[in-house]
Amino acid sequence: MRTAYFDTTDFRLWERGLTLQHRAGAPEGGGTWTLQLPSDRSDRADPQKEEPGRTARSWLGPEDTIPPEAASILRGVVRRGTLEQQVDLHTTRRPAAVDDGSSLGDLVRSAVRTGLDRLLDHDWRLRASPSLRPHDVHQARVATRRLRSDLKTFGVVLDPVWVTHVRGDLKWVGSTLGAVRDRDVLAGHLDDGPPDLRQALDDQRDAARADVSVMLDSTRYIDLLDRLHAAADRPPFLDAGGLTAGDRAADVLPALVGARWRAVRRQVRRAGPTPSDAQLHQIRIKAKQLRYAAEAAVPVVGKAARRTAADAAAIQTILGRHHDAVAAEAWLRQTAAPTHADNGEDARTISPPGPPSLAPPSVFEAGRLCAREQRDQRRLGRKWRKPWDSLSRAKHRRWLA
Repeated sequence: MRTAYFDTTDFRLWERGLTLQHRAGAPEGGGTWTLQLPSDRSDRADPQKEEPGRTARSWLGPEDTIPPEAASILRGVVRRGTLEQQVDLHTTRRPAAVDDGSSLGDLVRSAVRTGLDRLLDHDWRLRASPSLRPHDVHQARVATRRLRSDLKTFGVVLDPVWVTHVRGDLKWVGSTLGAVRDRDVLAGHLDDGPPDLRQALDDQRDAARADVSVMLDSTRYIDLLDRLHAAADRPPFLDAGGLTAGDRAADVLPALVGARWRAVRRQVRRAGPTPSDAQLHQIRIKAKQLRYAAEAAVPVVGKAARRTAADAAAIQTILGRHHDAVAAEAWLRQTAAPTHADNGEDARTISPPGPPSLAPPSVFEAGRLCAREQRDQRRLGRKWRKPWDSLSRAKHRRWLA
């Protein structure tokens, strides 16, 4: 698909939020002209701002003749200027839809391409915003985690060396982003906390933010994007043995997703009736991997996979909030603790160190916040059982092998 964009040499259309384009390939090979007009509500002061609504007018015709109607509408903007082609965009669209007739290889390509798209959608936003918007940090981190999970699920048909290296790099990226994300989550737990605690958190976020900037500019990260880009078209499939990329996805997905289900079940059974915080965290990780695997299967399996993904997501969400409460309590205890011993004994440094000294009222407030986090932990530590009961029902997991 070829699209040519027209404007004056000083971009008068762009300044007004207008777009005039010609797309080749219409009847008789002439093409279609389209003039996109901003709505009355759009902000003319910022032509790059995403507009709430646009209208478009179209005409058939060859690329070398601008429609008189379009020229008439634009006459006041263009005046004595000349509309010339400024951009020539060539686009190749590949079938991305996955259905019950797709192969396992189609599913792998779709998962890698979708994951890379998610990451890149937020990559440039992270670079453009020095403060790192929490939403972009979170979504970029989710993209890395989902890719890691998908590569684990579909690793049976991929080169194991490639999978190991790419998953390792994705873990590194996710961990670097996670240091900022953890501080963003903690900030929500300190809304009513004392200023010196919030300042300590801001200082830690600044340090983590600097690490993200270094990571984004690193050769290792750029190489990872290149590997994913190449794999989106030509994944490094295994040549022989066991499952193959040509196998019908609908035939093999129940076993692949079933492996993720059994991993959750083992973790729950191992934890017993009174799981520890660490065990609940592991259940959450396994539930998340099951969710991602089931979501990848939805276009092929349909309703049954969607229900499994929803139950797993509910468990993940509840236990994610539980883990946040555990992490918040640990951070509060560590940050409010004195940096040095007070009794004349050898000083012991806490890593990472908290503020040199907190005023007694702030230490008291940290204790109050810890008590609140403990209450949330107890409540959430019980709440996840309901979606687990739904997930483990025989009729809900009948499709899993």
